[in-house]
Amino acid sequence: MPNYTILVDLRSCIGCKSCMISCKNENKVTTGISWVNVVEEITQTDKGLELYTFPLSCLHCENPSCAKVCPVHAITKQADGTVQRNAEICIGCKYCISACPFGQSHFNETTKKAEKCTLCKERQEKGLAPACTVNCPTGARFAIEPSKLQVEANRRIEEAKKLGLPYTLYQGEQVGGTHVAYLLPEEVALTGSPQGKSPAGVIGVWQKGIKPVAKAGLGAVAAAVTVAGIVNSRKKGDDQNE
Repeated sequence: MPNYTILVDLRSCIGCKSCMISCKNENKVTTGISWVNVVEEITQTDKGLELYTFPLSCLHCENPSCAKVCPVHAITKQADGTVQRNAEICIGCKYCISACPFGQSHFNETTKKAEKCTLCKERQEKGLAPACTVNCPTGARFAIEPSKLQVEANRRIEEAKKLGLPYTLYQGEQVGGTHVAYLLPEEVALTGSPQGKSPAGVIGVWQKGIKPVAKAGLGAVAAAVTVAGIVNSRKKGDDQNE
């Protein structure tokens, strides 16, 4: 397990983007790409329209669809629970980008590689918390030991309940659990999450499309590039339909 996982409390997020800036500085993320993105969600409540802001990044799924569809095994689930990419192996087919149910896998046009949040693996190896949690002025996004996350979440949920705010813990049940969790008002759905979508469809395309082509002798790399265009076109169509 990593030294720290992340808990995000929507009650405290003010959308200041300190987490985005800290992440980019720490990881030298290319201009135009953000491994942490501050999302806005407008929701109808009993009090009228409410605006919520919250930082969204790779949630490090227990069953990562991005790893399942990578044709060259550049993405792996690590022993510490994080999901990591090997940039040297990545062929830039973008299939993992289409597969990510949270939309938090990114393509670097300069390197022609896919990239994402690493949960600050190098910092954690030194005993340091992820950079995105260090400068949050309200403590909305904070690092916590995995064994203490559920207890802290329950405490905050009870605290919110006393204020008449029904909150719930979202921890990616649809993907087997995640290493980044969110405390959400019950009426708010996590934007881009499997709460409204399932990664099963895109994994099915891999099983029915890329594997047979690769077995026919085209090879995993060429097969991935061939089918990636189909998947990306399909994703664009889905986005337009939404």
